[in-house]
Amino acid sequence: MRGPILFLLATLALAAPTRRARAADSDYQTAQAALADLRAAIDEIVQSDASFSTDKMDYRRADQRAINALLGSADPAFDAAAGNPGDTAGALGRIDELLQRHDTGPWVIALRSAAANIQTALLHLVDATKARELMDQELTASLALENLEIAEGRASEAGVFGGLLGTLATTTIGIPDGAQQLDGCAVPKTPGYGTHDGYIAFIALPAQAGMQHLEHASGARDITLQNDLIVLHTAASGEVTKLCNQSGQNEHAPDATTNAAVQTAANDAANDANNDAAAPAPPSGPPPALYTRAQAAAGQKLFMEKCVSCHGANLLGVAAPSVAGNDFLQTAQRNSWTLEVIRYLVATNMPFNAPGSLSPAQVADAMAFLLASNCYPAGDKPFPSEDEERFNTIQLAPLPVRSASANAAGICKAS
Repeated sequence: MRGPILFLLATLALAAPTRRARAADSDYQTAQAALADLRAAIDEIVQSDASFSTDKMDYRRADQRAINALLGSADPAFDAAAGNPGDTAGALGRIDELLQRHDTGPWVIALRSAAANIQTALLHLVDATKARELMDQELTASLALENLEIAEGRASEAGVFGGLLGTLATTTIGIPDGAQQLDGCAVPKTPGYGTHDGYIAFIALPAQAGMQHLEHASGARDITLQNDLIVLHTAASGEVTKLCNQSGQNEHAPDATTNAAVQTAANDAANDANNDAAAPAPPSGPPPALYTRAQAAAGQKLFMEKCVSCHGANLLGVAAPSVAGNDFLQTAQRNSWTLEVIRYLVATNMPFNAPGSLSPAQVADAMAFLLASNCYPAGDKPFPSEDEERFNTIQLAPLPVRSASANAAGICKAS
């Protein structure tokens, strides 16, 4: 029942915030406060585990302090006797403030994902405080910790996996009060934050001797030197380049001081919108058989162990996007996703808490399960454990004929 429960919880959490917004702090201060509360809760769990105490009451008090930091003092579940390592609003209250102020923008999906994972963690923490055996308490608290780490996210990710760190690193909510904002579509000529449509594309710093201070992690993927500035390109820089190209505002043509790697990346991004003709054509005949049933069954087991908390037991997404069904395949077709794109993401980005940790055989099993769930037929040859050139030519899209075994969402059973 764990998968369905998480999916239901996330659905409720994403629907709408219910707390009363506070207007005292700026967006940046509010996001920083939410991150501080979240980290305070994480620290409580980690420190109690490192204490090696044999008194389960020590762990219960730590779990309750984590609950207090996540919920804030106004919540009925707050227990003042346990202590509060966070502030009075709590991490959830702070996230709700941000969503009530800005219900649209590139930060929404990351903040809602963080809120869903925090609420999932709260369920685990409440269970941990009621556990009768110390081992049960530790196992349940570890599940909470896993969700809290997803809520914290990564500065190097934009969107659903970014969490609070990604929100601060890639959206204008992360611009410190009073900082200079620049045109994210233009080459920077002065220090500041380059922004466009709510995204932070880059941070420009003076290229001079001495230490340059950043208020939080930038998650920079590329660093260039131009116009006597050190330019840190965020995880949202590629998306900003596409938006600027679409609006005809892109002035990011790198000058002679820009390194070749960044110039190549910028050129590739600039050409994305014009490359539709070169994309593989959607399938028109029978879909290829790319895996075996036994392999798909192994992939299903792997998915339930490592992927279900983010993508949901029904594969429609919890704190991460769906990976099967009508919507997924339509999105794949719209964005010209090939089998190579999906395999690369599985091999390098999954699972969230240990990206790139899957073995080649596990990647192949996971791909078999995803193909089976999207109603691609099984064959007598397993999905290969190594990358193959032909994956670039296989376009993922809704199948020409709907499978009779597909459910209402367009998902087939893998076994």
